[in-house]
Amino acid sequence: MARLSGLPALVLLLATELLLDHAGIGWIEPDRLGSRLEPLVGRMVGQVLFDGSLNLRLAGRDLQRSVLQLVLVCSVLGLTGVAVLAHWAECLPWLVALVFGAIALATGPMVVNPLVRQTGLSPFLAGVLEAEGLILEPVNAVLALLLLPLAFGDLGS
Repeated sequence: MARLSGLPALVLLLATELLLDHAGIGWIEPDRLGSRLEPLVGRMVGQVLFDGSLNLRLAGRDLQRSVLQLVLVCSVLGLTGVAVLAHWAECLPWLVALVFGAIALATGPMVVNPLVRQTGLSPFLAGVLEAEGLILEPVNAVLALLLLPLAFGDLGS
């Protein structure tokens, strides 16, 4: 459908979800999934990352070095900047601001790849951004999961 319409697949997925859930005709009710929702979402995220990794091509030292530099800069400066902004603007405690920062920076291939395709960037820059999105999403998701217990205590009880 995305290829035929020329729209990013993410836009079509979001529109379909809105149509089918509570706001639309009500076919999908996440509340009824209960404890099965979390493993289902985890599996779907894994499939997105697996699909993205199959398309990842890091040929050439320049591309590899650029991706590594971008990932390191985004991880350190981006996380710090978002956490400082969240702490300052919303008065969030530092650990909560760091969790927010990690979640906010987890922009993966479902978001980055359609934007890269729509903008018509050079192949080198497109490759760097696609690899960065694919690498940073799981890194920041794991970071957020590690910081959650520190920020909020044991959420299972």
